[in-house]
Amino acid sequence: MIQTVTSRLRKFVAPEFVYGSGARMLAGQYARNFGVRKVPLVTDPGVVRAGYADEVLQTLTRDVISLMAADAMDDPCMVTNPKKPQMEEIEAIYEDLL
Repeated sequence: MIQTVTSRLRKFVAPEFVYGSGARMLAGQYARNFGVRKVPLVTDPGVVRAGYADEVLQTLTRDVISLMAADAMDDPCMVTNPKKPQMEEIEAIYEDLL
């Protein structure tokens, strides 16, 4: 019986989830703590309109995180609601940054 139950178990390990009012202001700190040095920020129009994306950008740049190169895309720091071809382009650029 134990063998049957454990054979159906799956494990997902995530570093941390930080949520709550103002948690977005810690993005740069957490990125730095994980050793991240370069970040593509992918978002959607509602998040941009609410001002959250700009706040995250500020915390990322404040904590010495590089954003994507200026000539990489139309908007070097933020990609809003990307489609598959854009995501593939982001992936290729990001891999070059590593």
